[in-house]
Amino acid sequence: MLEGSFYTIHAAQTEGNTLTGEVRFDANHKIFEGHFPHQPVVPGVCMMQLIKEQFNKVQGQTYQLREGQNLKFMAMIDPQRTPAVQLNLSWQPAEEGFWVTATLQQEGTTFLKYKARFA
Repeated sequence: MLEGSFYTIHAAQTEGNTLTGEVRFDANHKIFEGHFPHQPVVPGVCMMQLIKEQFNKVQGQTYQLREGQNLKFMAMIDPQRTPAVQLNLSWQPAEEGFWVTATLQQEGTTFLKYKARFA
C-alpha cells in the first residue's frame, strides 16, 4: 500500500459514484532514488496502484484490475515541481465488477487518463 508513505489524499469527497481529491506526493520517498536519481518521476505503475487503492477504499472491498481499456500516460509528474495533483475517479457497475474511469491532472495538464474493469 502506497497511501500514507508515497502519497496522501487531501480534501477527498465522495458523491454518488464519484471520488475527487488532491493527491500529494512525498518527493523524498525512496522510490525516487531509483526512478530517477536527480530527476524524479512518479512511476506509471504507482499511479495505477493509487487509483486501485482509492477505488478499493471507497468500495470497502478489495478488487483487482482485470481489463485495461484505456491507460494513457500523457505527461510526467515531477514530484518536486508538481507535488500535488487532482484525482477524479468514477465507477459504473459492469457485468463482472466495475468500470473505473480516472484522471490525474493539475492546472490544465492531464498526466493520466484511465479506464479499466475491476472485479
